[in-house]
Amino acid sequence: MKIDFEKEYSSIILKRGFEYYNNGYVKNVKVKNNEINAVVEGTDDYHVSIELDNNKIMVTNCNCPYFYDHDECKHITAVLYYLANENLSNKKETPNITSILSKINEKELKIFLGDLIENDEAIYDLFRRKFVDYFPKISPATYKRKIFDAIREAGGRDGFIDYNEGWEYTRKMHEFTNEASNLVDRNDYETAFAIVKIILDSIPDTAIDGSNGETSIVADSCIEVIVEILNSAPHNNKTIRDVFEYVLLELQTHNLDNYGIELDNLIINFIRKDLFTEECESALLNAIEDCDNSSKWYSYSKKYYLEYLSELYDRTGNIDKKLILIENNLDDIETFKKYVSIIMEKEEINEVISALKKYQQKYPNHQKFITDTLLEIYQNNHMEPDYKEELYNAFFKYDEFNFEKYIKIKKLYNQSDWLNEREQIITKVQKSTTRHFDILTKIYIEEKMIDALYEYVSTNGDVNHFEEYLLPKYRDELIEINIKKCKKNLKFASNRNAYRGIAGELMHINRLDIHKKYISDFLVYIRTEYASKPALMDEISHIK
Repeated sequence: MKIDFEKEYSSIILKRGFEYYNNGYVKNVKVKNNEINAVVEGTDDYHVSIELDNNKIMVTNCNCPYFYDHDECKHITAVLYYLANENLSNKKETPNITSILSKINEKELKIFLGDLIENDEAIYDLFRRKFVDYFPKISPATYKRKIFDAIREAGGRDGFIDYNEGWEYTRKMHEFTNEASNLVDRNDYETAFAIVKIILDSIPDTAIDGSNGETSIVADSCIEVIVEILNSAPHNNKTIRDVFEYVLLELQTHNLDNYGIELDNLIINFIRKDLFTEECESALLNAIEDCDNSSKWYSYSKKYYLEYLSELYDRTGNIDKKLILIENNLDDIETFKKYVSIIMEKEEINEVISALKKYQQKYPNHQKFITDTLLEIYQNNHMEPDYKEELYNAFFKYDEFNFEKYIKIKKLYNQSDWLNEREQIITKVQKSTTRHFDILTKIYIEEKMIDALYEYVSTNGDVNHFEEYLLPKYRDELIEINIKKCKKNLKFASNRNAYRGIAGELMHINRLDIHKKYISDFLVYIRTEYASKPALMDEISHIK
């Protein structure tokens, strides 16, 4: 079937799709009129549908996550390569298996299946998973062997799971996590946890190019099973304790966290079930201390540990402990906000102001929040002098050159007083060593200081960005600046794309030049000076 599709897809999608087709992952292709349906094996089995009109692609669809975000995927191109390379008209229709089985002697069929199951471990596992209640329970040691065998098979001869083999690793691990989930449904929590623990523990030692996120996908599946166990197993079940010990170990070592696996966050599940409360408290306090004493990257987790511990104290009614926790961890902004919320309910306004000013210098990262809180307090309590002083501090120091603060300062003055104050502010901004281009241009625009804006941006920026404010007063100047820029670009333009850019600049000049004082002469200049460039002449031919 001839379908012209390759120009419609990115090269990486075409490459991966051809690999899938070439490896035989396209299955169950069915063609009916102009509609094609197929199954493509991958991390899961994905269903592809394609609608054609005279061999032209009209509609495509795939139920994989990538297609949902990008409207294309390797599974679709795999099917398209299949259609382009396989002679469908010569393929015999697949026989009806049910019809064939009905003709085979039952005893003969059982003997055949028995031999097949006994001699092929993969087929044995397929039957075992399907009819788990009829098979003997498998030990964790056996699962460990099977899991590590599957990892080795995914890696091939060199033992490394490369970019193209990652999906096979994910698929094999999903078979085990799906089995673990089924075991949870059958109340075999111990074996289910043993399976996912083996997989999680294997990730740090698995040689894999996980650039597609394969290990994270597998780990998330494992954690989903653990959550199923926590939601299903009785609180006194031994496996609940085993899971808790496993989470505590991760809190202490961050072994899996180094691989982007956030197992330690599962501790909140125990807190919300009121399980192992004292141990949760101790573990989280130690984890917070470890974050404070460590320069390692996992210190970012501290804010989560503080939230979990704060929730634990709320559930157990330990308000005093919560206050101590908050006061000892004010360097965390979310904790600091909780602290401010508490003292604003308990303390007098002057005490709150005093506390905020105390921490204003101590925690530079909190300064904007502290300043905005102080401004709100001063405004709500009609403390005008304090409000004005804090507003200036904010604009020039704590929230430097924030335009919203400038507008608030402006509202403090009447029209006549403001003109003098405005000049002082502008002078102070200009003298600052901080980059102040954005704030000055915003001030000039706000104050309609068009001359100052033109002088400033013509020296320090791109005038074209401010055309809407500079017009109509500086129309001639803007045209001349654009002509000068266009002349410079003409010297280096040497291909069709560059000539299109020149044409765009000329159209812009033409729109500016409403009285046509410049554009005609400039076009004559270009057509004379660059007459030897027919492609340029073609691109600008429509400009009059």
